[in-house]
Amino acid sequence: MHAKTLTAASLILAALPGCKSNGVHANPDDIINVNPEEITIQGGAYGITPKDDQPFYKIDGTGKLWFIEFSVLDPAGLPRNAIEVSVTSLFEGIAIIPPSAVRTVDKPALPDGIESRSDIVDACTDDEGNYTNDQEWCAYYYDVDSGTFVDFGSDYAYNDGYAPNYAEVETDGNGVARVYLFLDWIPNGTGEYASLETDVVGSIGYSSAVYTLTYEPEKVDESK
Repeated sequence: MHAKTLTAASLILAALPGCKSNGVHANPDDIINVNPEEITIQGGAYGITPKDDQPFYKIDGTGKLWFIEFSVLDPAGLPRNAIEVSVTSLFEGIAIIPPSAVRTVDKPALPDGIESRSDIVDACTDDEGNYTNDQEWCAYYYDVDSGTFVDFGSDYAYNDGYAPNYAEVETDGNGVARVYLFLDWIPNGTGEYASLETDVVGSIGYSSAVYTLTYEPEKVDESK
């Protein structure tokens, strides 16, 4: 278990009771779509150079942040606004985050004495090894794609042990509901990352749309 992951940190995005929308239920004949429908990511661990256009590193507090959009239409193809969409990730390493809970922050200035990853872990965990954000900079994550630090709003953060793989959002005036995905970690075994194909499902009750993520691993350099 990573010292700082979305599943073991104070930035746990609770399936219940957080991440709730104020939308209304869809009609039985409404249709939901997702854009895009899939993504493929290549990468490896620290010390391995992934492809420039899709990097991912196995470093605590580091991952890939991007968004997808679900659209809800009536049978005539017209957008349906204020419709509740439930979004579920089928892999616990992918967090579902409402747009209102995502903000970019300035690069944090580390206090004196923080010179290594182990220093960060020591500063950001309690005596039992549990993550704590008593110091604000401990709560920030780094998006390898944009090169920016991000903060996930505390109104979606809970410490009750829920997995962060569920959110409810509502469509806007164009019939579109956006959610952010944060790929925090990839399963790995003995020296290698596991291949991963998993789905994020958006549902309006009577209809659903599936977004598929495929991860292509590279060998882990354990000497790094």
